Amino acid sequence: MTDQQSYDKIMARALRLLALRPRSREELRQKLLEKNPRYESIISQVIARLGELGYLDDVRFAADYAHMRVETKPVGRRRLKNELRKRMIAEDLIDRTLDDIYTRETETTLMDRAVEGWIRRRGHPHTRAEMKRLFDYLLRLGFEPSQVRERLQKISSIAIEDDPQGNE
Repeated sequence: MTDQQSYDKIMARALRLLALRPRSREELRQKLLEKNPRYESIISQVIARLGELGYLDDVRFAADYAHMRVETKPVGRRRLKNELRKRMIAEDLIDRTLDDIYTRETETTLMDRAVEGWIRRRGHPHTRAEMKRLFDYLLRLGFEPSQVRERLQKISSIAIEDDPQGNE
């Protein structure tokens, strides 16, 4: 197979992968290398060309991904940072993107949306066990423990750490 045929084949695969869902440059590179490990230089050419054409833009990808995640389900900064890391976005770009997202929509507002959704689905927590489940849920969404504790103290008199009845 000639270099041009390899280039065309890898370009076609890259376009198919991008048609499935948006990807970061490094994420696409790794996916292409899985099937074509010997063609690293051709893959670099394909990535460069896709960047020139506007199909790969990590700045736009990170911003769009973060905005979509925050809009569809409220998530905290920690979780979103981990998700962007999994997408192989550069650390400095992740920090800039998160700063931008969380200045437009504060984590407190997002946490309030998450709590409202929890209460709408499961009802207001009345026991320590229910508060603990809500606390754990908010932690899984990536909110900071101190912020979660502060927010939950505002909505309930039930202590998260202390259990007057000795139940876990």
